[in-house]
Amino acid sequence: MTNVVEIVNFTLAKGYTKDDFLAANQPMDEFLREQKGMLYRSLCEKADGRFIDIVYWQDMAAAQQGQQAFRQSPQCQQMVQCIEKESVQLEHVNVLASFGCDGG
Repeated sequence: MTNVVEIVNFTLAKGYTKDDFLAANQPMDEFLREQKGMLYRSLCEKADGRFIDIVYWQDMAAAQQGQQAFRQSPQCQQMVQCIEKESVQLEHVNVLASFGCDGG
């Protein structure tokens, strides 16, 4: 079984601050904790103000199931509103090797 990394690059929507976004991130964390096959998550900010959300999943099926649940979850809507939809770049990649992240 191959772990999968979901990488989402985006910017914030006009009118939203980083503090707004981080507050909206709390329910997202709760949502992810409930998802089967979610191993690890990092939310990162680049020097240019873009954000990268990185989620390790057990496999592609778990990643796809998590993505579907995200779209339907009321918990995630506040975070979605903070994101400039046209800026979103999402990809799933297979992990070939990893070190230091045991998923726990």
